[in-house]
Amino acid sequence: MDQVRNVSALFDAAPVNITVSVAKQSSGSGSVSSAIAGLACDNTCSSSQASVAPGTVVSLTATPASGSSFGGWSGPCSGTGTCSFTASASGSNSVQASFVPAAASPAVLSQGRSLTNLAAAAGVSAYYQFTVPQWATRVSVRTSGGTGDSNLYVGIGQVPTTTANACASTVSGNQATCNFDAEHSQSTVYFVRLDALSTYSGVTLDVSWQEAPMLTVRKVGIGQGTISHEQVSCTSTCTYTKMLNSITTLLATPAAGSTFKGWGGACASAGTNNTCTVTADQAKEVTANFFDPKKMAALMGVITLLLDD
Repeated sequence: MDQVRNVSALFDAAPVNITVSVAKQSSGSGSVSSAIAGLACDNTCSSSQASVAPGTVVSLTATPASGSSFGGWSGPCSGTGTCSFTASASGSNSVQASFVPAAASPAVLSQGRSLTNLAAAAGVSAYYQFTVPQWATRVSVRTSGGTGDSNLYVGIGQVPTTTANACASTVSGNQATCNFDAEHSQSTVYFVRLDALSTYSGVTLDVSWQEAPMLTVRKVGIGQGTISHEQVSCTSTCTYTKMLNSITTLLATPAAGSTFKGWGGACASAGTNNTCTVTADQAKEVTANFFDPKKMAALMGVITLLLDD
């Protein structure tokens, strides 16, 4: 080589692994299994972690021990099924699994039936459940009275944890309130968890809900026609459950040979306009009057014959 030459080499940086962790938040017992080495956590461990490459799909399965039930995931997963997520250098890779003591017959709450004189030692979690009718809207769960200090958590469709819940109230003492919208999925059960931060006694727990306003629509008069809204038609008397303060527009359509004579009830101010708007701030009734001149003439003829006799 008779002259100086510069030579360079480029090397890609080795991919940096990231840490995925599993922690158990529980007053019950259970295990978390995974195909990733080091990530499984048996009944005796409280947490585990493993180093994986970014983009690795992490799959976790929770199995409650005898006498416990699985309350759900939090972190990058939720619900109670298999937890599956992709490890990311920028996202959350820390999963929490909650196991709770299985309650064979949890106390059942209902509107108008308070549970009174509740007591528990510090560190104990008590569980309750309730359902609401299809016409319920806003739900309220409350604790009151007694001594000590408790925290209130509510879960919809699954047992709540301190981090995965529909509502949490952690005010000091026993004056907690949880307000939330009702969910009307099939067979929805609401679960209540009451944690004793310190020993409490004499506490009252109750639940209540607002009733969805009922809108009743009636066809009146000797004519025929339909009262429709939201692609639903009514030709006689119909009752609808409405969301609180929702607005419904009703349309009156006379049948052939009939005419629309006007609205009554909550729509009386609309007069003979064929549309009427109703706000569901309370239970309301609306009437729509249809008139058929031929039927009226026939009816008058019958009356005349009767009078002539």
